[in-house]
This record gives sequence, C-alpha cells and structure tokens, in this order.
Amino acid sequence: GIMLTSEARSDLSLFSDKELAVLDTVCSRLKQYTSSDLSRLSHNESAWLNHHMGHERIPFDEAFTLKAF
Repeated sequence: GIMLTSEARSDLSLFSDKELAVLDTVCSRLKQYTSSDLSRLSHNESAWLNHHMGHERIPFDEAFTLKAF
C-alpha cells in the first residue's frame, strides 16, 4: 500500500484541550487497524449503509450511533 506523510508540522494550538483529547482517543482506539480494516468497519456502520447509495453526506448526529466505538 501507499503511506501518505507530511513534512509540515501540525498547529495544535488550533484545537481546544477537549478536541485534542478526542483526537487522542480516536488515534489510540484505531491505530491498530489498517486502512482496509477501517474501510470494512465503516462500511458496516448503519450511517454509511443508510446513505452511500445516494452519495449523501452522513448527518453529524449519526456519529453517535457508531458501533466501532
């Protein structure tokens, strides 16, 4: 596979402490998965299943129904 990287540094001052905590949680829970694993997981979520046929955006509130978390 292809691994994308960046030489630019992230400006973490753009995020609140709460946002950084969320990012840390997501990274720690998902770091073990490959991109194929994440694709398979996301395509089993009702949010994706309910909206992919119409190429619709998934409503934000459906993020709270995710099984992966």
